[in-house]
Amino acid sequence: MARSSRAACLLSACLSLALGCAGYGDPHHAGVHGVVASLTSDGFVVNASGEHHTTIPVTVHADGNTQFFRNDRSAASLLDVVAGIEVEVAGTPSSDGSLLATRVVLDVVRRGEGTIASLDPLSQSFTVHPKHGTDVTVFTSTQTQLFKSAGKGVPPAAATFADLEVGDGVAVAGTLNTDGSLAATQVLDVGKPKVEAEGTVSSLTSDGFVLVKGDEEHAVGSGTTVHTDSSTQFVLEGNQPATLADVTVGSKVKVAGMLNPDGSIQAAGVRVKPAKPAKPVLKGKVQAVGASSFTVEGPHHSSVTVNVTSATTFRVPGHAAAQLSDVVVGRHVEVRGSVNPDGSVTAEDVTVQGGHPDHSEHPGH
Repeated sequence: MARSSRAACLLSACLSLALGCAGYGDPHHAGVHGVVASLTSDGFVVNASGEHHTTIPVTVHADGNTQFFRNDRSAASLLDVVAGIEVEVAGTPSSDGSLLATRVVLDVVRRGEGTIASLDPLSQSFTVHPKHGTDVTVFTSTQTQLFKSAGKGVPPAAATFADLEVGDGVAVAGTLNTDGSLAATQVLDVGKPKVEAEGTVSSLTSDGFVLVKGDEEHAVGSGTTVHTDSSTQFVLEGNQPATLADVTVGSKVKVAGMLNPDGSIQAAGVRVKPAKPAKPVLKGKVQAVGASSFTVEGPHHSSVTVNVTSATTFRVPGHAAAQLSDVVVGRHVEVRGSVNPDGSVTAEDVTVQGGHPDHSEHPGH
């Protein structure tokens, strides 16, 4: 009897160590925390957590006085206990090392947040990619309450599975299945995550542009693709209205929008700081004007031919729409563009300065 009693005491001590619980201050009570390994006729066997990452198998008996709860405080029963779930058990230890449970808490209710990675309409399930940890499959049913966020300060609206979209952020509550999936009781779809980005436009696309940050400007294949549509609002510095046409390579932009699953941004608003114009490659007085070019007096009284194309922009102070005909002999111009091997310039931008033409060219003045 002494040996049996000693063994029971040792096992009871092990049970207390397994849970880290001394039995509510009563030496006749103990507790265990672990994973259900198997079911018995009147209870289950739990692999209780021990010291040094060990487990201790403990047989748990239940009777009419045993209370069962889920970890959200909702009532449960012995029928809800299945192999693979975590439980916390409080009860009275028996001489054979088993435990007569007075209270069993099933750790099966889970709450979490993440982004929808995929949808399966056939099984009415979706996969959630959390910020930390592995992806989780979430099953919905006719009992699942689905809601869609309607914005800050507005109560969420009732939704259906069809309202869920890949890339949406979701908050999920449900019951953990033995395979690690979740049977959802509630799902709140908060929409695609909002994002802001700032940088330089490196290239243009059919419906937007590619944005790079300072440390990405010289990296091959870097940058974030920004998509725009008819609802995107564009403004220039000073809150002047703008359009996508005002976004050019080299423009500094600030973007606010929604993050897509592929990492691109669907822009709701774009603030544009136009690219700084290139430095003039030529300044001087116009000597002659032709059908698609003009000549400017360059350094050391040399003559430089300036070629114009359909893409050349002309600027004249006080004129809304300038053109080549506004370039007249005797006026001074600033030309921005590229210098060709033969020394001529292909103009991208021509600014005609104010002033009067030469008297020799216009004797009437």
